[in-house]
Amino acid sequence: KAKTSLVSAKAFATFAVMCEDEDVKTKTTFMFKLYKGTARQAGKLSFHYASMLSLVAHDSEPATVEKGKFYLRNVFALMLKLRKQCAKAPLSLLHEKMLPWLLFILAVHPSFLDPEDSSSQVGLAFKKYLDLYFTALLQLPPEEQHCSAQLMILDFIKGTRISSEARGDADPKMVERNLNLLTEIAQRILVKAGGTKKGAAGLPTSKFVDASIFLDKNAPSPV
Repeated sequence: KAKTSLVSAKAFATFAVMCEDEDVKTKTTFMFKLYKGTARQAGKLSFHYASMLSLVAHDSEPATVEKGKFYLRNVFALMLKLRKQCAKAPLSLLHEKMLPWLLFILAVHPSFLDPEDSSSQVGLAFKKYLDLYFTALLQLPPEEQHCSAQLMILDFIKGTRISSEARGDADPKMVERNLNLLTEIAQRILVKAGGTKKGAAGLPTSKFVDASIFLDKNAPSPV
């Protein structure tokens, strides 16, 4: 059975940046542990942990970037294989659940919380992470990519804010800016890949998003 709640959301985001650690051994060891837990051990570690692998996108070593893509492709392929073995696939095997976790990691990423950085500058950096993630995902057969479903989930996320417990000390205004940028960039990628919102009408989007992280934007904040 997959371990879905090993750490808090805040700790999850903190661990994710280990994929960008300056120490090569630390970084590659962590990447392999993610890969081993999700792909080699058939989801012993919940599959959403594999979203962390996208953070190698800006690595200075092309081999490390390719390894991250390779690991992600294999995770997506395994999830598809396991789905096909089920009469009705559980949500844990649907890769739609991974994208919100990646958006959360990047929205609170410590490198993108400086108000001095322009939205265009930050957006370019985000696009590189998302390009890596979707490049791996779009290796699946077109009917298994679920682009339309992910567009609907992004629409849902647009109406949310990240909870104070999940974002920690990060400036909520910067986190909101980042989340807006990320959803816009991801939507453009998915539309280009052939996704349409009509293609997933009626999707129970909230089931794919962690309710402890993504709160209704219009709900009152706790005092």
